Amino acid sequence: MVFVVYVRVLVERCRMFYLFFESRNNKKDPVVIWLTGGPGCSSELAVFYENGPFKIANNLSLVWNEYGWDKVSNLLYVDQPTGTGFSYSTDNRDIRHDEDGVSNDL
Repeated sequence: MVFVVYVRVLVERCRMFYLFFESRNNKKDPVVIWLTGGPGCSSELAVFYENGPFKIANNLSLVWNEYGWDKVSNLLYVDQPTGTGFSYSTDNRDIRHDEDGVSNDL
């Protein structure tokens, strides 16, 4: 099962994007929180090119990743800081530029 969620972050105009994949094996498997580095790199890259449940085939279709970490864990991908990937704010003052701001939002 897949959950796609926007969560309001501290202020009304700011939203953080989360993508959650339940384990293919057991819902009681541990939860892995994936924060792609950068900063400013979307976690969706990992979903399709690294450890996620899908990969992009040569014909551009989605296929199961036989090595996806969702075989042994529940996966939570977060686009952070705000302004990265699908996380956004309607006010540029909400874009974080330091670790304290990013950790407070997360």
